[in-house]
Formats: sequence, structure tokens, C-alpha cells
Amino acid sequence: MTLKLDWLKPKDGSTILILVAVAMILFAGTGRAQTKSTFTPRVSVSETYDDNIDLDPDNEESDYITVVSPGGNFQLQSQLRLF
Repeated sequence: MTLKLDWLKPKDGSTILILVAVAMILFAGTGRAQTKSTFTPRVSVSETYDDNIDLDPDNEESDYITVVSPGGNFQLQSQLRLF
């Protein structure tokens, strides 16, 4: 079985014109989205003094505990603009 696609062969240019017109009608309602992306890095450092870091009542050892917490925030904003 073969498909006959003779109607796609441009004879006088009218087929291409019709295809372009159909494509314009189908995509007439679409728009362009304007986007803005932002990445904000962050880091926090905290330090705590503890007089019994091992929680051992017989052998208390004191020390500072330092915590470094890296992170970030990624934000994507989009606005659809219709033509």
C-alpha cells in the first residue's frame, strides 16, 4: 500500500501558501515567555561553646562546636507575552 501525496507537490505555489496560512492560524495564539533566573548563594557559620561535648558526666571535656551551612536559592520568574 502506498500513500499518494500528490496534493503536497506545489503546482502553482498555492499548496505552500495554504500550508503557511494553516501554520500561522495554528500558532497565532502562542506567545513568547520572558524569563529571569536568579541564583543567590548563601553560607552561615555558627559557633557554640559546650562544657561537656561528649555528654559524659565522669569525663567532662569542653570545646567549641563550629557549624558551617552552605546553601543557595534559585528563583525563576516567567511572564507570558501574547502577540
